[in-house]
Amino acid sequence: MTAYRHLDTNTMPSVGGAGGEGARQQLLWKDEASGATVAINHGPAGFSQKLRELLDQGEHRHYHDTVNERHYILGGDYRIWHYENVDAAPTQTILRRHTYLENPPRTLHGSRPHSRPDFATCLLVWNNGGGTSIFDPASREETPHVPFGKPWPRVNQWSKPIIHHTMEMPWMAHPAQKGWKMKFLSGAVERQAPAMLVSLPPDAGVAGTPKIPGGALRWLYLLSGDLGVTMTEGGKTETLHLKEGHFLHWEKDAVLSYGPGAASDGGCVAICIGHDLAGVRE
Repeated sequence: MTAYRHLDTNTMPSVGGAGGEGARQQLLWKDEASGATVAINHGPAGFSQKLRELLDQGEHRHYHDTVNERHYILGGDYRIWHYENVDAAPTQTILRRHTYLENPPRTLHGSRPHSRPDFATCLLVWNNGGGTSIFDPASREETPHVPFGKPWPRVNQWSKPIIHHTMEMPWMAHPAQKGWKMKFLSGAVERQAPAMLVSLPPDAGVAGTPKIPGGALRWLYLLSGDLGVTMTEGGKTETLHLKEGHFLHWEKDAVLSYGPGAASDGGCVAICIGHDLAGVRE
């Protein structure tokens, strides 16, 4: 077993998701000790079976007590509602492609019966712990369902979501590589590494000899284009040619670097966690 995991999510099979009929999931990585995961969640227009049944009973809302929940929207128009507190009127956000959403612990959010996606949805989701499913009774301690019209003394201070419509964010110069660009999404919290978008131009050169050691929170997902990297583990090397939809996670015994020539022939944009494609970010 290698210390790095390279997956092509375009051809990777999915399995039934927790939401019942219509929900599918591609599990890309999981830490068995903490329950932390990286996954792509697929849902149908109008929500999946179990969520439809839940909303047939009325509006739903919940929060995660300790887990930080991060999303990058790959497709669709997922509708989510956030509440500043148990008594506040909610605010809707329509999560379309290239929207970033982070729900810190104790962010009150949910769904409403009249507000459902018109199109199939696809969300890249990464959490720093388990117990986030609203359909698993064993998760109710971590993810309580919060009723309406009643106080909720378990939480004194509610959190606010972090939402970026990344297409509207300006690109910033990369600190180490000329011609590369970045958009910073979020910083480090417990068991979550910094998140950012990194863009390489066509025929992107690499200055110096950057080497990025692995770790539990070191991965990337290629949103578009192509990227060539070299993985080294135990003195052995392998060249990987990443394309749109490829996922790469590497542990502490592996190192990412670059071979001679361009790192990208046609240019690329990647979601980078715990690194900026030229060095570690913690």
